[in-house]
Parts: sequence; structure tokens; C-alpha cells
Amino acid sequence: MSLTYELLKNCTTIVELFDVNELFSHLVDEKCKVYGLRAEFGYPDHLIPKNTYKYIAYIGISNRKLETSYGQAQFIEFYYEPKDVGILEHFFDMFVNFLNRITHFKIITFRNYLRIEVESLH
Repeated sequence: MSLTYELLKNCTTIVELFDVNELFSHLVDEKCKVYGLRAEFGYPDHLIPKNTYKYIAYIGISNRKLETSYGQAQFIEFYYEPKDVGILEHFFDMFVNFLNRITHFKIITFRNYLRIEVESLH
């Protein structure tokens, strides 16, 4: 792991931006969910863009899932980094881990409903 990834993992939070899901779904003409990477305590202030409410990157993920021979695939509809400091690749990796954690949590909560999705993610 790189130092940048460790910094992001320990000093940021992935947040679904419910307020803009509909707006961006309309803009990209595809139903999607928008997630932001929010800087938290310990993240260097000089790397946080002004007027972004501490969000340092955004990603829009399509709701559409495609069944493939290796599991389910979803599409990135858009991504954006307000201050180009090279964190998008790390954000993508963190997002995949984030989805896996959420899915595992849902498997406990809705055991039979999501079992197939979890098996197809790995």
C-alpha cells in the first residue's frame, strides 16, 4: 500500500450524496448513485479544495448491473477530482472495499435476499 492510500483510508469517509443522485442521473441519462470522498480530521488542509464542503473526489456509479462470467459488473458513469492531486485511483480501490463491506453487512441483515450478489462480487 502507498502512503497516499493509507492517508485516504484513515482520514477520509465515503458518503453517498443522496441530494444529487437524481440531478446527476438526469445529466448522464442513466440512473446512478453519487458518492463523495470527504476529508476528515488529519487530512492536510492545503489539499482540500475551497468551497467543496471538504469533498476531495466524486464518483457516479450506474444502478444497472451486468451479469458476466466472473460475477456482476457496474459502470462508472463519471468521476471528478476538484484538485488534481492523484487520488482517484485510490478512491476507486477504497470504493470497491466500501461496497464489499456494505454488501457483507446487508447479507447479515437480509440473509437470503443478497446472498447471490455477494457470491457474484468475488
